[in-house]
Amino acid sequence: MSTRMSLVLGAPGEAEVPLLADLGARPDVALLAVIDPTGECLGASIAEIMGLPVLSSLDQLAVPNGDEPSFVLPAGPPALTATLAREAEAAGMPTTRAEEIRARLAAPRPTEPDEPSPPGPATPRSPDLEAIERESRELQASLADLEDALAGDTIMRRLLALCTRAVGASGGSIMLFDEASRELYIAYATGLSEGTLHGTRVKLGEGISGRVALTREAELVEGRQGPESRHRDRPNIASAICTPLHTDDRLLGVLNVSSQQGEPFLTTESRDVLAGLADRLSRILNEVLQLQRQRTSRMFHVTEQQLRRVASEERSLPEMLTAWTSALALTAEADRVGLVVPCEDGNLLVAESTADQDGRHGYEPLHNPAWTEVLGSGLPLVARQEKPPDDGAEAVTVFYLPIGRNPVRAGLAVQFTGPSRAHAFHAIAGETVFLLDRLLPDLLAQRHQSHRGDMLARLSRTMSGLTGRDATPGALLEDLCEAIRDLTGARYAVVIAELGEELPRLAGGNAPEAAPWLHDARRLLEAAVDDGWRITTLETPDQPLSVMALTSPSGTPTPGILLVGKERTHELDGAVFTPLDAELILPLASMLPRLMPPPATPPRVAPGPAEEPTEKPASDTGSAAPEPAEPPADPDADLSSSVDLGLVPRPDAGEDHLPDGADDAPPDIIVDTSPLAETFELMPTGALLSHVDDADQRLVEDLTREMDRCDRYHNVCGLVICKPEMDLADAISLLERAARALAERMRISDRVYTLPTGELVLLVPEDVRNLEQLQERICDDIRGLAGDPELVILRGRAAYPTVRGPADRFLATIRKRLRA
Repeated sequence: MSTRMSLVLGAPGEAEVPLLADLGARPDVALLAVIDPTGECLGASIAEIMGLPVLSSLDQLAVPNGDEPSFVLPAGPPALTATLAREAEAAGMPTTRAEEIRARLAAPRPTEPDEPSPPGPATPRSPDLEAIERESRELQASLADLEDALAGDTIMRRLLALCTRAVGASGGSIMLFDEASRELYIAYATGLSEGTLHGTRVKLGEGISGRVALTREAELVEGRQGPESRHRDRPNIASAICTPLHTDDRLLGVLNVSSQQGEPFLTTESRDVLAGLADRLSRILNEVLQLQRQRTSRMFHVTEQQLRRVASEERSLPEMLTAWTSALALTAEADRVGLVVPCEDGNLLVAESTADQDGRHGYEPLHNPAWTEVLGSGLPLVARQEKPPDDGAEAVTVFYLPIGRNPVRAGLAVQFTGPSRAHAFHAIAGETVFLLDRLLPDLLAQRHQSHRGDMLARLSRTMSGLTGRDATPGALLEDLCEAIRDLTGARYAVVIAELGEELPRLAGGNAPEAAPWLHDARRLLEAAVDDGWRITTLETPDQPLSVMALTSPSGTPTPGILLVGKERTHELDGAVFTPLDAELILPLASMLPRLMPPPATPPRVAPGPAEEPTEKPASDTGSAAPEPAEPPADPDADLSSSVDLGLVPRPDAGEDHLPDGADDAPPDIIVDTSPLAETFELMPTGALLSHVDDADQRLVEDLTREMDRCDRYHNVCGLVICKPEMDLADAISLLERAARALAERMRISDRVYTLPTGELVLLVPEDVRNLEQLQERICDDIRGLAGDPELVILRGRAAYPTVRGPADRFLATIRKRLRA
């Protein structure tokens, strides 16, 4: 008569999870189902992993003929327990408690003649093998303790020690199967370096272990197999056995053991011994992995609740992100977790926590090429250090993961020194990113919107205060400049009353005594007339300065406002002015005509036939630029470092309208040869290079200068290339039209080129976050101008310093990446 015990578990909670794991490993226990009326009990998820039916009531249970199951009541809420007890009584099923089941399991079991003996090796057992069998049984029984089950490295070590002793091997490894990447990784090993443990990932069918995992057939190998590099840690392997670990149709991994030269060879008998142990080892591994997945799932739920709670508290963004990294480090069991968020100037807001230190936050330049690639491309990156550093520090694996799409809003870095935990993170990396994708982009958008609302409210209060004050116009102008600096974080804010021949006349502000940027006030304000504002960057010997010029609605450069130097006004602000700053200041600029009426402008007198013009047109707005005080010493000198606004001249402007010394410049470019160009370089406003003959050379020169700026100031730049597949002459004509249209909408710092190879190139300094979207918009514009929505356009993009090397090699690298 069989003593097999048949059980139904009612809503098993945390107290019953170890019992559930133990019952699933007992051949003398039949688990029929788990009853979960609430749909929230902890054991239900484990039961589903184990393949047990999870029912909402006993009415759905189909009891096998002749079976008389007992109903195990939980130790949970009394109301739930009472409800389940009444349901079991109505079904005529006896009830019991988990404690009674544990006591019955602890009692010795009589041996039944009809009970199948556990699988074993094909060769007769020795006393040592019997001891190993007993130890494996004890190890499996210990899984009733949930904490031991989750101590993965401990169990792996014990399992591997059993196997090596069973066959007399000197080393080995246990490799687990990563279902997400379809690869094998080393979960535990003896005699392997940290670099090998971190870097080994084996695809199914690759090598001996990959082949065994695919075929589910154990193999005995004599001597070294495969490339020499695979045996750098064990160069003297004499024989090895690789055995699959699986339950039913589910692959868990493979077991490898080996012997060295001078040690006894492993034999087919050894292979059969491991085959006999593999079934029990697979059951142990399966239960461990199930419990670990269940614990991870619970931890993710707890982590999400914690992240939401932290986000709802009154904390600054850096403090909140630091608290998040601490919670994520605990969930991922990582040595270090960091979150980075790009600021307006391309620098990164960095928050990170480690396993044994308090978290920190701060601002860093974008100097890590990994972040440049991940934030620019939106693709994850895994960096493994295969060889330990020379100083003896442990090898590491770092996951760089993008958060948010179109655009990427942030990045997550997760670092491990333990290879098993690094490999295990592959399985939860997607879930981690998904968790942050649900929370962080919306949170950042809310912070931006909140800041924008606060600044607009401050603007409203500022304008009310200025219009309600009874003060002289001069005092009001000083108050206006102070309000502008407060709203934008500008270091200097000046009101330009009139543009003189040398320096402009100021009506207010805090310009220092030595302010060389005032020499450039005319060109800045004239460039801002059309849109009312313009943002650019001035090069200085020390550091680049962000500059914003704004004009009043009068349609003339003056009166206007010049802002120079930018300081952070909120967590994600930077050292560059933004369109939000312009939105805040334009209403204040509209007050200038009332506070300071512009002086009358004398009529312009056309020069006579024998006279030379004293002014030359600077843009299509009709504004004038002063002639340089001194012509350049060498008219043929290289003007590549001159101030270049890229302003397109009026249609009636001929060659005689170009400044002296610019005879060789393309007619669509105005080249400034003033002495100021020796000290400051103003980045061009969408410089339209319509002369394709020398555009390629100009591109290389400009790109070289931009890459040098990136190296000196830890900045970035990007390049986008679009090439329509059509006749070369037609392509150039189409791209010139597209370039003219694009130049009207670009930032002041961007540059566009039409190349003789039939390519349109856009150089984007300081910002590489939206290259993909920018590339798609350019392609849409080209198709629209061509009138062919199906036009095939080859396109490529790259960011510097992600791709290193001189400018011509950088350009050649992108051209190799061109694809439709």
